[in-house]
Amino acid sequence: MATQRGKVVIVGASMAGQSAAVELRKQGYDGEILMVSQEEHLPYDRPPLSKKIITREWDFEKIKLKDADFYSENNIQLKLGHQIGQVDPVAKTITTVSMEVIGYDVLILATGGRPRRLDVPGRDLDGIHQVLEYSDSLRVAEELGAGAQRVVVVGGGFIGAEAAAALAEHGKDVSLIEVSPSPMSYALGSEVGDVFNRIFKEEGVTLDTKTTIASYHGADGRVTHAKSFDGKVFEADLVIECVGILPNVELAEAAGCRVDNGVVVDGFMRTNVEDVYAIGDIARFPSHYADGPRNGEATGLVRIEHWAVAIGHGAAAARSICGSDDPYDELPWFWSDQFGVTYNYAGHATTWDQTVWRGDVGERKFSVFYLREGRLAGALCAGRPKDFRAAKKLLSDGSPIDLEVLADPDSDLLKYAKSVSS
Repeated sequence: MATQRGKVVIVGASMAGQSAAVELRKQGYDGEILMVSQEEHLPYDRPPLSKKIITREWDFEKIKLKDADFYSENNIQLKLGHQIGQVDPVAKTITTVSMEVIGYDVLILATGGRPRRLDVPGRDLDGIHQVLEYSDSLRVAEELGAGAQRVVVVGGGFIGAEAAAALAEHGKDVSLIEVSPSPMSYALGSEVGDVFNRIFKEEGVTLDTKTTIASYHGADGRVTHAKSFDGKVFEADLVIECVGILPNVELAEAAGCRVDNGVVVDGFMRTNVEDVYAIGDIARFPSHYADGPRNGEATGLVRIEHWAVAIGHGAAAARSICGSDDPYDELPWFWSDQFGVTYNYAGHATTWDQTVWRGDVGERKFSVFYLREGRLAGALCAGRPKDFRAAKKLLSDGSPIDLEVLADPDSDLLKYAKSVSS
């Protein structure tokens, strides 16, 4: 591809921003690339924050995406510890909060999100944490290392469930508070949620569901216990809140970008503002999988906070900047590690009319397929990698599914998936 000149500024040294910078160089872009981040650290991988970092199994060296030498060798400038306060799309400049003005030819916004916090009495007590950034997880690890034993995890989504599982595996006394009927049931449904209810109880985690924290209480400025809305009291040496994120769309909105549950982009990650792109957790993008199975044209807009999506967004934006007419069109998927089991999920099933199960739930080796109108909309696979590869193929193809084959535990689902897509 032809080389390009000019300056690309990437706001946010995230997985998405990193992917964009690396892909620009792969595509032969030889202009200036500058990544600006309010964090002091080199770009790093976030999924381990709720697992390996809080338990001190890994340190920063294990999660950084590249060594510092990589950036200098590839002429990628890093400006760390600098927060952007303003974007001027007319002058094509960004301004840091310290009033440094930086020009750009193309701007990529990869500003990610910030953690939601419960607005309840006692929220400002010491010992209440989130795990969205490395510094957050490091503080949790330090308190655990100093002897904190009783941990209250608020929020049973994937990050909260992972944190609760990791800490329980390391011998901590863990209470998990979740507003839904079970951990992860908001995304995976009540049937799967019931399975996780059982798993967490088997592993010794105290569960309180269909409620959330009403107040925190403490002594000498530090949290000592939490009370839920159903009146239960949970002793706490520390609290980890995992109640979702708020996308950081303020810069984009002030610059004139269309914002609607994220920054709205097209398939090339372009906003409605000329030469401004948005990627990663802030981007709301068109997808064939927005309403389940593929059916020709993109059926809607989605905003997906997944590692693989962030990487794909960055690469798609870079290709677009370099002149490609290849839009982002990838199957969403992610994984979650809990109690020694990796749960792989593919698709984007927000509604379904049928589920089909395979495998042994008791052994934690099972697959659940979410169907709508006879087509696969999503799949969760635990300890069954061939099922997961088959599910990804079936989801990408979008063909009607033979339910007998899907439900038969002895059928070779991967072979079937290859046959129907050939």
